[in-house]
Amino acid sequence: MAAVPKSGLARLVVGKFRGMRPGKIIGKLAGRNLVQPAVLLLCLVWFPLTPGFRLGQKIPRLPDGSFNGAIYHNEWKAAAEFLRDKITDADTLISTLPLSVQYYLGRADYNLNWSNSHLARANHFVARDGHFIDFYSGADLIEGLTELQEILRERPQGWLLVDNYRFTNPVYVPKEIQTYLLEKTLRVFETQNKTITIYRWETNVLTTATN
Repeated sequence: MAAVPKSGLARLVVGKFRGMRPGKIIGKLAGRNLVQPAVLLLCLVWFPLTPGFRLGQKIPRLPDGSFNGAIYHNEWKAAAEFLRDKITDADTLISTLPLSVQYYLGRADYNLNWSNSHLARANHFVARDGHFIDFYSGADLIEGLTELQEILRERPQGWLLVDNYRFTNPVYVPKEIQTYLLEKTLRVFETQNKTITIYRWETNVLTTATN
């Protein structure tokens, strides 16, 4: 069986008894209430062997250490703060997670997240004009490249606020959508842990992402 990395608690217990003979350890414990130490040692031995623990170690992590797809809220907050005094009523705002953007910035116009569209269709979640909207935020769903091209053509200027995990994962954003946006927008901000990026576009101005 492969060695399981020790947790901080495990290191503490191992350090306390390292170098002591088994008889001395038993004698040390015998002088106290044995219930608590026995339960603690049992948990330390049993928990790393559970399937949940082993599977948890295999969950992909982002470079900043957060779990797959889970972005720290201070990253969303930092992106919102950058945009707060720059965005205007004339701007359009597109995001891969509009609910988080609405929470920190107060608005999000379009949802760029294909995984959310399934819920909207399953529950027939539509606006008055019949357009599908995000089940969680109410933002309009972008349903394809043609629609996205029309949005950028009709809107004079706007912002694209995305978490990099979803934006670069075709399960959430199809590759052709990502490629098109990178060709038509300019990267203007990235959070400290590089989990969220903001892009800018302006009508009739062809820009290239600074990757």
